[in-house]
Formats: sequence, C-alpha cells, structure tokens
Amino acid sequence: MSIKYLPEALAFWAWGLTSMVIGQTSSCPNTGFDLGNFSNWSGGLGYCCPINVTGSTIVSGRHTIMSGPGTDPNTDGAVPVVAPGGGPYSARLGNSSSGSEAEQLSYTMTVDANNSLFVYRYAVVLEDPSHSSFEQPRFEIRMYDQLGSPIDCGVYNVYSTAGIPGFVTITNQYNTIVNYKNWTTVGMDLSAYIGQTVTIEFRTGDCSLGAHYGYAYIDCYCSPLAINSDFCPGLATATLTAPVGFASYQWSTGETTPSITVNAPSTGDTYSCTLTSVTGCTATLNTSLVPSIVQAGFTTTGSCMNDVQFNDASAVASGPPITSWSWDFGDGDSSSAQEPFHEFDAPGTYPVRLAVESAAGCLDTIIQPITVIPAPVAGFTHNVPCLGETVQLQNTTASGTPVTGYEWAFGDGGTSTDNAPGHDYGSTGNFTITVVATGANGCTDTVSSPITVNPIPVVNIGPDQTLCEGDPLTLNAGNPGMTFLWSTGAATQTIQPTVTGNYWVNVTSPAGCIGKDTAMVYFDPLPLATLHDTTGCIEFPLVLDAANPGCTYLWSTGATTASITVPPISGNYTVTLTTVNGCTRQLDADVTFAPAITLDLGPDQGRCIGEVVSLDPGTFPGATYLWSTNSPFQVATFANDAVVWLYMTNGYCSASDTVVLEFDPPPVVDLPDTTLCASNTLVLNAGNPGCTYLWSTGETTQTISLADASGTVSLTVTAPGGCARSDDALVTFIPEVDADLGPDQVLCDGETATLDAGPWPNATFTWSSGGTGQQELVTQSGTVSLLVQNSHCEASDSVEFLFNPLPVIILADTVVCHEQALTLDAGNPGCTYLWSTGATSQSITLVDAPGIYGVTVTTPEGCSDQRAVQATFMPSISVDLGPDSVLCEGDTLTLDAGEDGPYYQWSTGGNTRYTDVGTNGEVAVLVTNGYCLDRDTIALSFIPYPVHVAVLEMDTCFEDPRTEVALAGSPTASQFAWSTGDTTRVSIVRSHGTYIVASTNPPRCTTVDTIRVNEYCPPRVFVPNTFTPDNDGHNEKFAPVAYNVIGVELAIFDRWGEEIFLSTEHDGAWDGKAGGKVVPIGVYTWRYIYDPVLVDGSLGNRETLYGHVTVLR
Repeated sequence: MSIKYLPEALAFWAWGLTSMVIGQTSSCPNTGFDLGNFSNWSGGLGYCCPINVTGSTIVSGRHTIMSGPGTDPNTDGAVPVVAPGGGPYSARLGNSSSGSEAEQLSYTMTVDANNSLFVYRYAVVLEDPSHSSFEQPRFEIRMYDQLGSPIDCGVYNVYSTAGIPGFVTITNQYNTIVNYKNWTTVGMDLSAYIGQTVTIEFRTGDCSLGAHYGYAYIDCYCSPLAINSDFCPGLATATLTAPVGFASYQWSTGETTPSITVNAPSTGDTYSCTLTSVTGCTATLNTSLVPSIVQAGFTTTGSCMNDVQFNDASAVASGPPITSWSWDFGDGDSSSAQEPFHEFDAPGTYPVRLAVESAAGCLDTIIQPITVIPAPVAGFTHNVPCLGETVQLQNTTASGTPVTGYEWAFGDGGTSTDNAPGHDYGSTGNFTITVVATGANGCTDTVSSPITVNPIPVVNIGPDQTLCEGDPLTLNAGNPGMTFLWSTGAATQTIQPTVTGNYWVNVTSPAGCIGKDTAMVYFDPLPLATLHDTTGCIEFPLVLDAANPGCTYLWSTGATTASITVPPISGNYTVTLTTVNGCTRQLDADVTFAPAITLDLGPDQGRCIGEVVSLDPGTFPGATYLWSTNSPFQVATFANDAVVWLYMTNGYCSASDTVVLEFDPPPVVDLPDTTLCASNTLVLNAGNPGCTYLWSTGETTQTISLADASGTVSLTVTAPGGCARSDDALVTFIPEVDADLGPDQVLCDGETATLDAGPWPNATFTWSSGGTGQQELVTQSGTVSLLVQNSHCEASDSVEFLFNPLPVIILADTVVCHEQALTLDAGNPGCTYLWSTGATSQSITLVDAPGIYGVTVTTPEGCSDQRAVQATFMPSISVDLGPDSVLCEGDTLTLDAGEDGPYYQWSTGGNTRYTDVGTNGEVAVLVTNGYCLDRDTIALSFIPYPVHVAVLEMDTCFEDPRTEVALAGSPTASQFAWSTGDTTRVSIVRSHGTYIVASTNPPRCTTVDTIRVNEYCPPRVFVPNTFTPDNDGHNEKFAPVAYNVIGVELAIFDRWGEEIFLSTEHDGAWDGKAGGKVVPIGVYTWRYIYDPVLVDGSLGNRETLYGHVTVLR
C-alpha cells in the first residue's frame, strides 16, 4: 500500500526541513485544523509549574487558529506561524502573555490501516528568565492508549534553558532572551493500536513565578504506514520512499535515507525498511515491486485553425496516476497542460505528439495527425473620441477564407453588422469593442479592443462680476492636471485680474478634449479723500475733515457728516467713505491732545544777602522755557533784587507767571554745645537785640533756662527786614551716680559673694582691692569699699565680710568582686550626716549593691560639703566555648571566650577574646576581669572533603531517545545532590547540557563538581529523491542535506551518463538546468563527495555517495 499525496507534491524530510502538502484520510478529520477551527480537538486550561490542566474548553487567545503568511515576532520572524508545506492552518497553544498559565490541546482517534502513521509537527517558543529548572516555561507532548497508558516513544518534555538540542537562543527585538525550536516533524507508528483509540496531548506552560511565557505551534496529519514504490517497466532504476517524520531509516539494501533508488528492478522484488522515531521506537515495513503501466492518448474538438481543444485520453493500467503531460503541436508550439486549447497560425495537417509520465516516472508517447481549416483573422482600428464625437471603425480583418458577416458589439449595448460602422457613445468611460468575423466555412474569429470615451472638461470661472478697485479676485478654471490658455496669455489654472475686461479660458484634458468659459469683470474706483494724524491742545477742540463729494460717511464716533469736532480725548478716529456704487474706503487718524501747562512761581520772597534763589516751574514733557533773563532752561537762579517772569509752551498749550525777589543783610547767631551734671541749670542767650526770636522750646525771648533736659536746642533770629539766621546747640545733662553695697555678710569657706556697683553709664569704679570693674568678687574676711565717678558726678560706700571653714570628707571610687562587702566612712566626728541611702550615720556598709553613693556633712556652724563615689561590684566570669565539634579538613573554627574579659589566656598561647583552631585536640581558656575569673575546655575533630569527580566533560549522541549517560559523584562521599534532582551517587541523563553534583561527607563537608555532556552525532547525509524546479517558490533546488560533514563535490548525470552539473561548493545545489536550459522531466543520477567532521573537529576519510533524483514540474 502506498501513501497518497496531493498531485503536485512529493514529500521529503531532512532534519526538520520539510516541503510538502499532505493529504489526510477521513478517519482523523481536522487533525491539521484544515477546517479553520478546533473541531474534533479538546482544550484545557490550568497553571504551571508543573503543568496541571483541567476541563476541555477551547478559549480564544489561549487556543488560537493561525493562518496565512506571517512569522512569530518573539523569534524575530524566524518561525512561520503555519507549518511550511502543510495546510493553510495551524494552531497556537498558549500565548506571549504571562501569569503562570498552562494550556492543553488533545486529539482522540480510532486507529485503522489508513491512519496508522500519525505525524505531528511543532514549533516551540520559550522565554528564558533563568529561573530554576522547576520554575522555567515548558512544552510537553504525551500519547496515551485507550486505557490511559503512555504509548512507547510518545513522550517529549522540554523546559526553557540554553543549549537544548534543536533549539536556538536569541535576545529578540524586545530585548528578551528566548529559546525557540523551528518546525520539527515527528512520525508515530500506531500500527500496534489498530482497532483501538489513542489520544495525543500537547501542553504549554509559563514560568511558575508568573512573569515569563511559553507557547507552541502545532500541525498534524495521518496516513497509512506503508512504503511507496515507483517502478516503471524498462527503466534501469526504481524509487522507494518510506513514510516521513522519522529520525532514521535502515533499508534492507543498507541505505539510510528516507528514499532509495534500486537498480535493475523486477516485478515481485521485496524490500524492507526499519523506521526509528525521534524517541527511539522502531517499526519495520515491507513492500513488493508492482509495475506501473501508462498509455498515452488524446482526442480533439473543433477543426478551425484558431479553435482546437485537445482532450486527454491517457490512462494508467496500474500504479500511481499521470502527473505530467508534454504536448508538441507540430507547428513549433508546445504545452504542459493536461487538456490545452491551441490556435494554429495556418490551415493544414500537423503531427501532434503527446508524452505522459506517471508519478512513478513511467513514460508513454503517442503521435496523431490533425487537419485544421482556414479561419478569418479579425482586426480593426479606431480613433480616440471625446464625448459627443463619433467613433469611426476601420475594419482590418484578413480573410483566409471569404468573410460572410460581422457582428460588432460596442460595450454600451450598441451593436452593428456593418463592415466598418461608426458609433456615438452617450457617456464617458471605458468600453470594449468586439467584432466576430464569420468565414464561409463557418470558422469565426473574435477580436476585442478597449476604448475610452473621454469627458470634455467642465469649466466654470464664475459669473460676470463688479468689484471695487483693489478687491482681490481669483478666476479658477478647475480641472487640475490639465493644460490652460487664458485671454491674458497665462497658462496656469488660476489668474488674478486687476483691471476691467472680458476674460476667457480654454482647458485641454490629457486626451485632447477642450472645455471653455468666459466672464466679464468690472472694477469701480475708490474715494480719494485723505485724513492725517493730528495733535492739538487739550484746552481747545479739534476738527477732522474727510470731505469727498458724492460719498456718504460713517465715523467711529457714529457721526455721518463729512467732518467731526473731536473732544479733548486722545485716540484713533476712523471714517468709512462709500461711493454711489458701494465701493468703500476706510481712513483713520491718530488724534493726540497735548497736556495743558500749569505754571506757578510761588509768592514774592525776601532773602538774605549772599543767598541764591532757585526757581523751578517743574518738568513738562515737550515744553520750552523763556525767563525774563532770556534763559531757555527749566531752572533759573537769582542773588539780587529782581522782578522775575517766565513764559512756557509745548507747541500747543502755553502759560506765564511773575515773582518779586528782595535780599537783606543777616543777623549773627552762635549757640555753643554744653555738657553739665544733671543737678545744674543752663542759661542760653540769643544776642541780636531788636530782632525776633524763636527757640525749639517754643519760647520767643532772647534767653532761656534748661534743667536736666538733654538734647538739641535750635534758634531762629529774624532781622526786621525778614532776613533770618538759625543755629543749634547740643545740651547734655550727665546723670547722677550712686554707691550701695548692702549690709555686712557671714559665709562659709569656698563660698563667694559678688558685689555690684550698678549699671552707671560712662562711670568708673574704684574698689579697695584695686579693682576697677562694675562687680567685685569677695572670697575672704575683711572690709570692702567702693568709689563711683562719671565725667561730672561721684558716690561711695563700704561693707564687712566673715568666712567660716567647711568639713573635710575623704571618700574614693571603689571596685570589688560581687562577693565582698564595702564600707564607706564620711569622717568629721561631731558633724551631722545625710547619705543618698537616707542613712544619717558617719559610715554605711554595702553588699553586692553597685551604684553611686553620696553624703552631705554639716558643721555646727552650718557649713556643709558633699562627696559622691562609685561603688562597683564586678560580676562573676562565665566562659562557654560550646559543645565539642566536628568540622571539615582545611576549615577553621573561631572560638569566642565571651565579653567578660579583658584578660584572656588560651592553651594555644593566645591572649585575645577570639582564637582560630584548625587541628584536632582539646583547647582551654582562662578569662578574668581583674577581680573574678572562669575557664572552659572544648574538643575538636576535622574530617576530609570528598575528592573531585575524575571526568568533567564527555561527548555523547542523543539522537536515539533511549541513549543514557551515567554521571557519578565523588567516590569518597556518602551523600549527593544533583541538579537533576537525584540524590544517589549515579545520575542518569538523557540529553546534553551542564550538570552539577554536590558530594557531601556529613555533617557538611561538600565538594561541588560541574560535568559538561556535549552532544556529538556521527556524520549523516540525507538526499531527496525528487524535486520540482517549476518556479513556484517551493522545492526549486536539489541538494543533499548533511549533518557534520563538509561537502566537496555534487555532480549530476543524465540517463546517458553525461555530466550536466558540477558544484564544488560546500552547499552547492542543482536548479534543474543544464547549460542554462531547463532539463526534461525524468530520472537523473547524482554523485556526492564529502568529508565527515569528527568529534574533535578534524576531517575523516573522504566518502562518495551515488543515487537518483527525479525532476518533476
């Protein structure tokens, strides 16, 4: 039994690269989501990690149908969203959102002979947040039988990490680290489950911490599990193709490619192929060669030379269907269509050849003569019309046979049977003119030609217009993109007329159609009046005149007269003049009123000879000055008797004033400054008899008396003629002083007395001790006297002092161990006592009562003294080095003797609080604080660390999912912790990567080793047996697909052994051409020479492979 494919596709598989379109049977409907929905699929939602899914609901956004071209953005466009070569749809499971989400899709089907090969394709996108392996995003595939038991080789699990086989790690355009795997094809052999139901589950999960995504794309199909054989009798070779989707193939011939070519095939020859899935399971298929028989044949319909339909009548007696047709019509033309239509250039008999080829490459050819009769060759030409013009047709039909009639169709419903008709179209637009010419033998020919009826431009530049002189006007002919001609000679779409006249325009479309329009434009003149800016005096009105005969007026004030009188208010005044034709002109004037000038030189003045009088009328902006002295300045000065006048003007307003000035001799006034004691009286005399007087005290006499009234006294003396002089004097009364030291005083030794003479400003102090300060400190018995003086006053006083002795108290701070008693004695028998404890005895006794203790001792004379001492009771010493300990060899233990020091003595010789110990044995310490002491001892043991792992890197091929590698921890350890989660000495791993083991000897002596398992698989070469260089963008080139090899040479030979292609490039590929020309469909021999790449990167012995490839189109 053979696998069925769509006619245009043959499948090949090579390390995840596919180019195929797969048909599927109805026993597994919609496995490839071909219906554009999730029919027959079940969903599920849950959380991760681990993945825990419930329900069967399909949820949009988490279960998504993908279609059309497009790529995954998180892989920077590397992964198509639909499986290449598959159907039009795929499913996306999960999404790029986060939140610890998990999704599931499952499909259940009953297995039969038509679907025992289940092929799934997947692409995975996992964000890599570098969490622990238990927290990372993940993807899982599982297949179960009807009892829920896992199917062998049906499990695939992967979590996001760098270095996963088949995955690519990138930092994408969103600056996110992503591990992705492009579309991968996996085939599952379900032949052992025929008659049972099986279920396949796909699961995706985000990271468990909720911030990183994981999702996948899925596509599936099913087909029979059988070898497809292409065997044509008479050919030297036959091609056998095993089902796609398996990791490796082993043929009974020894070959390991999905397709093989056998030489000298014979009916009944048997072959077998063992298929190994990517998970390591195997299945063996057997087949026998059955020949494919092809017979070419065809018929025709129609005999006119321009109308022959060829009908394929070829048949296949056995084997796959015909996939290729090659026609040769005997006139130099050919076709590869199955049933072509052909037109011959001339009548006659032609040998037509048809060659057919089946999907198995089997060929057959037939040649049949056909006779065709002549037919007319229709033709015509026409003009390109504007709307309203007649289309005139010129008939150019060539008559290979007499023409008996014409049938014209003009595309607008109009028809004609004339030989060369004319036609008028009623509207613009695109039409098709068709003529059918009929010959006398009944043969016809049809020819069509498009025609465009172009519109005449619609031009409207507006009605006739009357405007005012200076008004803007634009005449617009519209129709942008066309050409223009105005009566002014302008060639633009618009013009701006400024003078009266008749304006016309012609507008020509690109098709040559012309539209026209005309407009009359009149411009009326504007009023000629003027109005100017004006300035007047604010004291007088101003007239504005805009007279223009025949106009009407409207002022901004509301007035409608030709002139207006403006009140004394500055501003802008406008007037609008309107002619009898309605043309208006607006005038304006800024009217400014200069301010009035107020002039006052003051009253007449009398002054003293020698004084100068300055007259200033004030500042008036824009004003000029003219004094009676002809001075033009603002200020004028005078020193002699005079009658003074001033005239001022600002050009619009003016003013004048007059003042009389007289100058007399002055009186002599001199008051001296005086200082005296506050107890005295001062008399001041103004002199100048016969004058008038005015003192600052308000008195008007020639003399005044002042008593204890400091300050400045001023005086003005005025002569009989009005000339006055003034003077002032500073009078200072010094305040009196006093001396009062208080009563006699009795004090104790050690006490002091401060005498204060009082705050007398500017005073001096003289004490009996010789001191000169305001205060005097007294410390011993005796008489103290004081003299206080200022510049004009003085006072004195004295006082007697007696000082008695203090008691003498002898006590000191004391430190004892807390087990001792301490006695404190204040001494001084015959005195009274008061302790801080409340005791009143001469001494007190303390037992383990640390603190500060004070005592006050008072003599019979009442003199007291105090003392306070610190009583310290040192605590007992407590030393604890901890329990005996076991440590790791090479470690160091720091022992702490505690904070009770500060004196330490270790058995190791140390004398500080801490000591470091790294050897076996007992360690002792003695600790004392100078008053108390304690000691302790600890025993220490040190055990060795486990030795390191001997092998830290190895190379292994994990292509076979059953491959396992045993990694071992330290041989001298007793406890182990692997990054895989194992806790035994040996951990079994099934993929390459970096593994970490912690080997421990209790209690905590641990050695950590990192073991790198590198994946290296032997060199492999996979060669497709078919390709289709037909320029459809798919499967255009033939080339081996190799792993761990360096290609040296690829050569192609035709069936006669002639070399038609040679490439010495590592990745050379054949495009199906020889000498630049496309080769015929058929079978070709290839030779591939390559150097295998060994595990150490060196090249192995050169090898050569041979095989066959079929070219299809």
